Amino acid sequence: VFLPLGLARERAGQAQWSHLLEHMLIFGSGEQFTPDREMLINGETLPNSMRLEIITVPARFEEAVAMVGRWLSTESIDAAALEREKQKIAMEESHVTSNALTHKFAVAAWSQIVHHGAKTAHVHGDVQNAEPEQIEKAVINEVPINGRVLVATAGPVDADTVKQALAKSIGSLAPREAADTANGAPEPVELTGRWDLPQKHVFVWWGLKDATLENRAALFVLQRTMFMRMMRHGQVLADVRNPLIEIIDVGEDGRL
Repeated sequence: VFLPLGLARERAGQAQWSHLLEHMLIFGSGEQFTPDREMLINGETLPNSMRLEIITVPARFEEAVAMVGRWLSTESIDAAALEREKQKIAMEESHVTSNALTHKFAVAAWSQIVHHGAKTAHVHGDVQNAEPEQIEKAVINEVPINGRVLVATAGPVDADTVKQALAKSIGSLAPREAADTANGAPEPVELTGRWDLPQKHVFVWWGLKDATLENRAALFVLQRTMFMRMMRHGQVLADVRNPLIEIIDVGEDGRL
C-alpha cells in the first residue's frame, strides 16, 4: 500500500512525523506481532511516499488484506506502543548515523529549513516529543482513504478473489480526505541550518514546475545518468562521503 506521505512534505515542527506515522499505523494499536515466517510485515517512509507491505503465503492473503484495513482505519494510539516505536526510530537514527547514511532523515530537515524557514530542524526531537493525542490527530488529518492511496498486489491468487477481499477490508472503510500538505517551491537562495543528528549534509537542488509524466520519465533518465557520472568523479568522491542524486516531490502542486 502506497500513501502520499513523505519526509519532504511535512508540516512545520513535525519533522520525521511521516516516519512516525508509518510505525503507528502498523504498531500503534498496541497489537503485538509475534515472529511469523509466513507473514512478513514491513514499512518504509521516503521523501515522496510511504509504503506499507505484507508478504505472506497465498492461503493467508485474506488475513493480510484485513490487517491492512485495520492499519488504514487507525484512529487511537496506544501510549506504550508510541514510546516503544520512538525508541525503534532512535535506534534507526543511530545506525544510519554511524554509517553516514542519514540522507532520508536529512530530507526531513531540509524541508523544515527550506519550506518552513526553520533555523534548526528537530528531526529527532519532534518525534521523541510527540504525544499520543497529537499523533491521533495527525493520522486523521494526514492519512487519506481515497483515490490517492495505491494498493498493489502480486501473487497466484486469482484477481476476482483479491478484489473481493480488498472490497471487504479496504473498500468498506469510510472515505477520508487528508489536509493538503503541499509546499511551494522556494526562490533560489543559500540557506544554512542545523539539525539534531551528528552528520553534515550539503543540498544543491533545482526545481521543476511541470511534473508531467513525460518530464518525470526524462528526469528519471537524467538522474540515473548524473549519478553514474558523479560516482566516477574523483573530486566529488574525495570531498563527499556519500553523494546522492534524488527526485523529490515537494507536494501536490505539480512540482518536483
